[in-house]
Amino acid sequence: MLFEYPEHLHALWLVPLLYLAFRRGQQLRAKQLAALGKPKTVQQLMPGLSPGRFTLKAALLLFALACLAIAWANPQWGSRKVQRQGKSADLFIALDISRSMLAEDVQPNRLQRAKKFAERLIENLAGDRIGLIVFAGGAFVQMPLSTDYDLAQLLLNTANPDMTDRQGTAIADAIQIALESYDPENEDARALVIISDGETHDEETLKMARKAAKEGLVIVAVGVGTTKGSRIPLEGTRARKVYLTDKNGQPVITKLEEKKLRKMAETAKGAFFLLSGNTDEIAQKTAEKLRKLERKVSEQRSYTERKSYFHVFVLLACLSLLMHSLLPWQKKIEKTAK
Repeated sequence: MLFEYPEHLHALWLVPLLYLAFRRGQQLRAKQLAALGKPKTVQQLMPGLSPGRFTLKAALLLFALACLAIAWANPQWGSRKVQRQGKSADLFIALDISRSMLAEDVQPNRLQRAKKFAERLIENLAGDRIGLIVFAGGAFVQMPLSTDYDLAQLLLNTANPDMTDRQGTAIADAIQIALESYDPENEDARALVIISDGETHDEETLKMARKAAKEGLVIVAVGVGTTKGSRIPLEGTRARKVYLTDKNGQPVITKLEEKKLRKMAETAKGAFFLLSGNTDEIAQKTAEKLRKLERKVSEQRSYTERKSYFHVFVLLACLSLLMHSLLPWQKKIEKTAK
């Protein structure tokens, strides 16, 4: 089983917390009832009292809450092959994995925010061929053009700064590799999405952007980070973080080079988006820009589509709440003949 939004499963922490609160309430109630007298006396004074029903109603509420949390995360299992024939584009996503992407001026950090954006973007581009390029001081193709979106998502999750020993932000290399990796027969529908903080952006990058424009490659730049900047964390203990310093022992501050990224995108007749606020919304806007590309008619292709089962858990939650509402707190009192 997979979850489309696994972060929503954190809502399940409410279940044990509410269970502990329920148990504490039971203990206090039992203590108060014990003060009234012996259990037989309490039963005579309160003939409708039913601790078992109180426990059952609480269990129904907790079960409904757990089902709603799971439904919110959208559980998916099983899959089916879907075939589609139509127009498609060739799209490379170039992800910056330099150490500056570990900066935490956006939460949880630049790299994790960039990965989340890329995942959402892929989900919005069903039918197109997707390729992955990662870059830092150099660039290389992590996945060639393909419609295997599951593999693309998996490789995105594994991308990290340790994949290369060369540090920096070689955007020019990423553009060059993209130009060499596209299908030469698909000249009208090619795009490169570069997700980066834009540091060490130089004239060579603009030169490659102009070359890309001449060859019909549209570049969409997505900036991640803030212009105020942040320090770059390194490995440390939980109690104390260690940050990157320069040769003089001063902390290195990394900043988003928004103007340079915007200029590069404009040079390549593309667009610039700032990855701030709602990640899903920015991914949708980027996908809308890419959908405007002139696409070629593709052969029939198949891709895997997962089946969502959130509605099953919503139904279970509704049934549990219905049972809770129909079950009375007190048990039925049997009348004795006089």
